[in-house]
Amino acid sequence: MTKLFKRRVIYLDVIRVVACFLVIVNHTNSEIFLDTAPNATWFASLAYFFVSKTAVPLFLMVSGAVLLGRTDPPRKHWQRLARVLVALILFSGVYWIAAGNGLDPVGFVGTVSKGPVTRAFWYLYLYLGILLSLPLLQRLASVMTKADYLYLFALSLGLVAFSSILGRYGSAVLALPDQMLNGMSLFSSVVSVLFAGYYIETWLEPNRTCVVCALVLYLGLLAFQLGMTYQEYLANPGSYLFLDDRFGAPIVLQAMALFVVAKYALGRVEPAPAAQSFITTLGVGSFGVYLVSDLVIAHTEGVFELLSHAMHPLGGRGPVGAGGGCHRLRRKLAPLEDSGRPTHSVGPEPVPRPS
Repeated sequence: MTKLFKRRVIYLDVIRVVACFLVIVNHTNSEIFLDTAPNATWFASLAYFFVSKTAVPLFLMVSGAVLLGRTDPPRKHWQRLARVLVALILFSGVYWIAAGNGLDPVGFVGTVSKGPVTRAFWYLYLYLGILLSLPLLQRLASVMTKADYLYLFALSLGLVAFSSILGRYGSAVLALPDQMLNGMSLFSSVVSVLFAGYYIETWLEPNRTCVVCALVLYLGLLAFQLGMTYQEYLANPGSYLFLDDRFGAPIVLQAMALFVVAKYALGRVEPAPAAQSFITTLGVGSFGVYLVSDLVIAHTEGVFELLSHAMHPLGGRGPVGAGGGCHRLRRKLAPLEDSGRPTHSVGPEPVPRPS
């Protein structure tokens, strides 16, 4: 195993683990700022919220880094699609029964065919759509040059994703007409996020200057999100989360910045075999954490409430609460894991998961 391959595995698995943590923070923290008026806690909770919103783009970027740039045979595509579909049906059934619906196959099929049975599973529907498009995306990625990728990002992030923001905070003249946006639907933010992960993994070797610029971009966008959301709150306290679109340009650019920092930081680290195995196990197990996260959060609401009264609410519902939830989930999933799993990503890829 080469140093380059070790680096790739480590930083991708660390991103998976961190993004899984951010998903749980996103699902437990937002009630804090939604239930309060602007104050120090409100701003801190809102900052947590925007930080956690990068989880889904990060998961998709990992998918792009792992899946693009190669051409899989049709059988491989169908096997990958079947694994995700089985996970969706099986765990949707768990949530269906847990909600008290009983054994109603007709009702269950009708519900699942129309959409997710729990809020977190919207991502599985999105991912199934991506997998159906993957054969064409792989062929496209295999022939694109570096200049092609930069042009793609300029179109999707510079024009399409920023259009609504420019129209709201700049001038309506700067927003592109819907007819023009429809003509560029191929260059959606979802597609760009996939290609961004592959681009950073394949083409970009970040140096210190690049990382500093990425951090400045991330913090600058976070300040922009907080400031503009506060202005939105003053204008309409009942509806002010205009910038929470996980595929909007600010959040996507923040995810790209974090991806660059992770590659740079962990590219210089050669972990011991035991540490590498541990990180890889966490990365693989994060899919299981995602699948049951909503169920466990619902059944441990009392724990979050207790922690919120015993400490600052950001600790109870933020890092401490989410960390405790991850730990409980990890212990429940441990007996299901194969101790002989290889410590690299050859073979079936862990399915990235999200918010």
